[in-house]
Amino acid sequence: MTCRSHRWTTDAQIPPNTKTQQGKQPQIWSPGSNKYPTYFSNELHGLSQPDPTNHSNHSHSSDQNLNLKRSFHDHQNKKQFPLKPHSSTTLPVKILITAGPTIEPIDPVRYLTNRSSGKMGYALAAAAARRNHSPLLISGPTNINIPDGTDFVGVESANDMYDAVSSFIPKVDIAIFAAAVADYTPAKFAEQKIKKSGDQMTLTLTRTKDILGSARSQMNFQGTLVGFAAETEELIENARRKCLNKSCDLIIANDVSRSDIGFDSSDNQVTLVYPEHEETLPQDSKEHLAYHLIEIIEDIHASRQSEQ
Repeated sequence: MTCRSHRWTTDAQIPPNTKTQQGKQPQIWSPGSNKYPTYFSNELHGLSQPDPTNHSNHSHSSDQNLNLKRSFHDHQNKKQFPLKPHSSTTLPVKILITAGPTIEPIDPVRYLTNRSSGKMGYALAAAAARRNHSPLLISGPTNINIPDGTDFVGVESANDMYDAVSSFIPKVDIAIFAAAVADYTPAKFAEQKIKKSGDQMTLTLTRTKDILGSARSQMNFQGTLVGFAAETEELIENARRKCLNKSCDLIIANDVSRSDIGFDSSDNQVTLVYPEHEETLPQDSKEHLAYHLIEIIEDIHASRQSEQ
């Protein structure tokens, strides 16, 4: 089925998806479904309602699904972000943002994943929408509500995310890769649950496709490219190597070995690593930090545009 909306029209063939009716929850993610649940806001894009006779648009039973529409904000403590007036250097643009973990299935019961909560990526999408941009969030499974004003594509594995990104990245001006994508995946999926046998088991893994590293070389992306680096040691050195090797405009690096920031935390502290210098930002909530990061990325994009 071709995935279409006012902003994100693409000719790439996407597995069956769901466009939500206005006022309804988006399609929920189903483990092992190998689908891209999608949410393109009718309110924003004037999409037609889904065909009720198309059974590929129907939700699966609730006991098999992980609902993505859960609380994104603590409404009792919700903070209002100042909306900075747009100048000629901050015109609205299309922004692709990846978020969350990926899961790599071993058998019908087990899978490999990581500790990413997706909070930083979702906060970036929310901030981009508040700044009047057009964000498209491509996310692995999380428990976070889809931010208002954000279009959404849900994925499962690293390969799913690679395919989704390659489909939509030609349509955007800025790409921000905040997802914690698996570097390795099981070489073979066991069709039946693997039974215990012996004291040890060997699991063979193979490298996944490098999404950030492919943006320039394989996907021919010419826009502003921003990546994240979650490190436990040599933060600046590893981030700068990543920035240069993958032709990024910026790498946002954070030390995930700290318990007060990073995975599962509501706060974060990051270092902005550019090709030739770096700058560390003070610790802050991920929501406030995301808003500041979007402003910084706007300036990088405006600078690139002025040089062209």
